Amino acid sequence: MSKPTFLAIVALLATVAHVATGFTPAPQYGQAAVVIHDTIFVCGGFRLINSQYVVMSNLYSLNVSQPWNSTNPPWVDLTDSTTNTAIPLSGFYTMWPSTDNESFYVWGGGNHLNQTLPQNGFAQYNVTKRTWSLPSTIANMPQQRRLLSASWTSSGVAYMWGGRGDRFSGNSLFISSF
Repeated sequence: MSKPTFLAIVALLATVAHVATGFTPAPQYGQAAVVIHDTIFVCGGFRLINSQYVVMSNLYSLNVSQPWNSTNPPWVDLTDSTTNTAIPLSGFYTMWPSTDNESFYVWGGGNHLNQTLPQNGFAQYNVTKRTWSLPSTIANMPQQRRLLSASWTSSGVAYMWGGRGDRFSGNSLFISSF
């Protein structure tokens, strides 16, 4: 192979690699995030589309274990790999890691589709298998609400408080229960 051909191929591959890692998520709000194994996972939220705020079920990841250029962060769109019905279509929910750091949980939130979320918005994403699932229903699961906070222990217990119910969760007041 001639040197000019080789250099052209190298330039082409460098351009393709740059385009492949040049993904930047569209602006949105109300999403949740969690860090697992040096990777930030950002999920859900609302996006302005045609002058209306639309709930999203997207999932993005950003590996922060190595430096990267802040003008072109190496985001990965995992939305296409999550094509089953357990994907939460919600915003303003809370998110926390599993005890083994192989998955994360989301709970609560709300949407604009006049729908109550399955299992009050409780879902699990396996970061290795890249799959969503609905965990077993928990006894005394609290009602779905948005704008809540959560903390968790190393043994896997999540504590959630605050938040706001809506017409789909049966309560339109702020909730402040512990």
